[in-house]
Order: sequence, then structure tokens, then C-alpha cells
Amino acid sequence: ITYTRYADDLFFSTLVPDLLGDVLAVVEETLKSIPYPASLTINHAKTRHSSLKRRRRVTGLVLSTQGRISLGRHFKRSIRSQIHRMETLGPRRQHRLAGLLAYVKDVEPDFFNRLVLKYGEKVSQAAHFKG
Repeated sequence: ITYTRYADDLFFSTLVPDLLGDVLAVVEETLKSIPYPASLTINHAKTRHSSLKRRRRVTGLVLSTQGRISLGRHFKRSIRSQIHRMETLGPRRQHRLAGLLAYVKDVEPDFFNRLVLKYGEKVSQAAHFKG
């Protein structure tokens, strides 16, 4: 079992089927046994179980079965939409779009390159908005 942590999110993964069945109980018992912080608990509303058979989403990113990270179809569609109507966005939303494009470039550079090829100068303007 591999344990991964991002901020306060904990992830347990394995390539062995049915190995994670008892992990939640073990983590809960461990939390009860430690004195500090006493208020640390599992948020069951946010607990997810996933497998390679279903889409795996972690901290907003989609993990492919090939081990690649994707922004996800809906996020990409939203980015394309914002670029398409960039002229109608106010300065605040244009700044937000610039930040999102920096995020896109970092997480999924191939998608960013496809945006540049499709929208050309619009993407460059949006990515470097300083208004």
C-alpha cells in the first residue's frame, strides 16, 4: 500500500485488488490512539473508494489508467469557453483566466500547446494579461 498526502488529503493506493478494505478502520484506530491533535477525525463525507475501472479524481485532477494526470473534460471545456469569450470578460476574470492558463501549462502542457495552436494570439494575450 502506498500512502500519499496532499495538504490534509490522504490517499492510499495499491495495485493489489481488495487490499485496501481494512485501511479506513486502521486509520481510525490510529487516530484514536494518538494524543495530539485530539480533534483529528476522518471526514466520511469526503471519503472515496476508487479503482482503475472508474474515473479517479484527486484534488481536482483526473488520473488516467496509464498513470497520466489530466485536468478533466469539464475543466478543459470551461477554459476553452473563457478563451473564446475573453473580450467580454472583465479585468478580474481575465486575471483569473491568466492564472488558470498558467496552471494548465504546468499540469497538462500538451493541452496548453493545443490551445495555442487553436486560438493563437488570444491564448498568449490571456496568459499574459496585466490590465
